[in-house]
Amino acid sequence: MSAVASEREVRLQVVGDPKRTAVSVVHAELRSWILSGRIAPGSWLRQEELAQALSVSRMPVREALTLLGEEGLVEVLPHRGARVPELSMDELEEIYAARIGLEGLAASRAAERIDADALERLRLALPRLSALCTGGDVQAYLREDRAFMLSVFAASGRPRLVRQIASLRERAERYLRLVFVGADHITWLDHSYQLFQACAAHDRHEAERVVVDAMRWTLSQARSMLGESLSAAK
Repeated sequence: MSAVASEREVRLQVVGDPKRTAVSVVHAELRSWILSGRIAPGSWLRQEELAQALSVSRMPVREALTLLGEEGLVEVLPHRGARVPELSMDELEEIYAARIGLEGLAASRAAERIDADALERLRLALPRLSALCTGGDVQAYLREDRAFMLSVFAASGRPRLVRQIASLRERAERYLRLVFVGADHITWLDHSYQLFQACAAHDRHEAERVVVDAMRWTLSQARSMLGESLSAAK
């Protein structure tokens, strides 16, 4: 946890925002650290250390860990404490089974309903995606890619569906980092361009195909890389 403690001064400014509760801030910060890999898989989360790093009492830390446990980002073990789950093949496959179905549906609906203003925003986002992808900035690229995809799905007019997708995307981010670091960036980026073209043509079948193909490609890459990582750890 020393890496977390070293950023204490930066985090104090965030926690001091009066518009947000201590629990919501701690929850957001810990989620960010877990998804970005700043807190590594398998790490134990000590309440006292986290409270000190974030300059809060243990109460909001404890409540935030409970929320993260409900989201599947933290394991809360009775009489032992909380830790970040290890990456696992089971979790990877479960996340992507859900993502493939939900994102395929959202893409199909979005392609039918998307308007000219939304298409223009997506068109302008593509060069940013390309620059971040070729630049190799994993955190910035994943953030922009997530925003791009959720903007597409928002055009479906199904906010509940989009919320489910956003939640799954957050859980998938630890695996997406593996793919971005180890796989062909251009293939990933090409899926974004194909999806934009399908939406611009209002081709719901093509939009669904592109998204499903992208999910299956990502799953295949992540499964291979995770398998290698797990084998090396044995």
